[in-house]
Amino acid sequence: MTRVLVIDDERDFRDQIRLSLEIAGCEVESAANCVEAVRMVPRYRPDVLVTDWMLRDHLHGLHISEVLGTVQPAMRTILMTGYGSRDLRAEAKGHRVAQFLEKPFEPKALLDAVRSAAAMPGSHHPPIGVLQVRPDGSIAWANEHARELFARSPAGSGADRIDGVVGVDGAGGLSPAPTSWFAISAPDQKDAWHFLGKDIGDGGALLVVLDDARLPVLRDHPVVQSLLGIEEATPIRWDLPGHVLLVDDEDYVRRFVAGQFQRAGCPCLTAENGEVALRLFARDEHLRYVLLDWSLPGDDTAALVREFKRIRPDAIIVGVSGEDRTREFAGVGIERVLAKPVRIESLLAELREAESASPRAPVESHDEAEWDRRLGEICAEFDQFMKRRPGARATRAMAVVEVLRNAWPRAMTVQDVVEAVWPDSTDRARRAAGSVRNALHTLTRNFEEFNHAVTEPLHGIRCELWRSEEGDSRLCRYALRLHPVAMAVETDGALRDYLSQVPRPVLESMHAFIRGDAVSVSPGARQVCRDLGMDLADPALRDVIVRIVER
Repeated sequence: MTRVLVIDDERDFRDQIRLSLEIAGCEVESAANCVEAVRMVPRYRPDVLVTDWMLRDHLHGLHISEVLGTVQPAMRTILMTGYGSRDLRAEAKGHRVAQFLEKPFEPKALLDAVRSAAAMPGSHHPPIGVLQVRPDGSIAWANEHARELFARSPAGSGADRIDGVVGVDGAGGLSPAPTSWFAISAPDQKDAWHFLGKDIGDGGALLVVLDDARLPVLRDHPVVQSLLGIEEATPIRWDLPGHVLLVDDEDYVRRFVAGQFQRAGCPCLTAENGEVALRLFARDEHLRYVLLDWSLPGDDTAALVREFKRIRPDAIIVGVSGEDRTREFAGVGIERVLAKPVRIESLLAELREAESASPRAPVESHDEAEWDRRLGEICAEFDQFMKRRPGARATRAMAVVEVLRNAWPRAMTVQDVVEAVWPDSTDRARRAAGSVRNALHTLTRNFEEFNHAVTEPLHGIRCELWRSEEGDSRLCRYALRLHPVAMAVETDGALRDYLSQVPRPVLESMHAFIRGDAVSVSPGARQVCRDLGMDLADPALRDVIVRIVER
């Protein structure tokens, strides 16, 4: 009998699916969200997961699939959604989702999908060991990765008691479940095993186990946090001007670290070797920070550093290693070093210190006064341009322009702008936030038209409202920027004409990837890149896509 877990936050719909599958002979459990699903792990490990894509607790179905799949690697996932866009299908395929169901669907379609999925192989999941230990020390169950560790113990991979795996003394430290990472010398004496647990009442404890090699990278993985009910801290927001290039040969390290940065609003490109890294770095002018792993097979670290500096002399390179390589990194010219796992808080502290130690002039001009003068002239022209658009929004937009221009080069939040426009009344400031946000949206639209009509053809520069890549508009940071575009104006006309004919969902898929909101692009987007002979690391292509989509 196929065991199925159904996750959807609409109770009636969830019950309807459950009834349909039970009539067909499946064993079915249901949950409203990720937290409820994880609570079922000790007693219920499904063969097939049927989950909605978007849930009210903000954890999407692919995350739930990864969490439960870590416990039950043979589990297959069926993803449900009310809007089956091509880029979502591509992302689901990247997570090895077995079936994709677009709402509404007939009961027969669901049953066919479950039967088909049950016959497919399981997916790859993070190498995290998970097991349940009963109060008497017996092992109720252990996942594949935990069994791999047990194989190195005297009890072997089929161990049925925790003391047989870690010894009597070690088992004493695991009862009750440790509330912080607890290290036990591994039986082979080459490294240690690290345990963190959760008390599950009469069922004993749920334990996560990692060895020395995996602990630095996976101890703070979202899967571990979800399994053990660890509350995520207040999210970190990226507030630096450049993007990050991560160079590491370990696939799961790249995915984990890049995920941290993207959740913080920082686009992060990844490369598995020096050749790919240098190609990306040369083609994307927004890449300013490089995280460079010491142990890259076949690559000369000193030569890589020289090439990065040749391409972009003001680049900031941070060395990364699981061991103390401070001396070795210093020998190749890297003074800033972080230990694995790389935490975004630590990286931000290092980069802020580096930026403050060597302030750089704006890339638009080496003369700050000249940059400010040109910005003033452009804003004056924009003022005349906006006067042909009477109304409250246009008036407010010009007030925002003046505040942002006077604040240069500091980026400001919406609340900063509100306080500059309405400095006296807190109550008015609260009501004004919406007005300022509307003004910022108005600016974005009108700057595009203004650039095409005035600044690009007459001045060879582009004036834009820069917006940090953060999801919450109350936290976004804004600033006015100038960019030279003389060459782009001459060369990207044909590219813009071509992309204007591309279906909107394809462009939106490419745009989501550029902004870091998606980890892959749709098949149509890949075909467009092949037709153009370009990839999304190309600044010219990225710039045109952003201008078309955000206009």
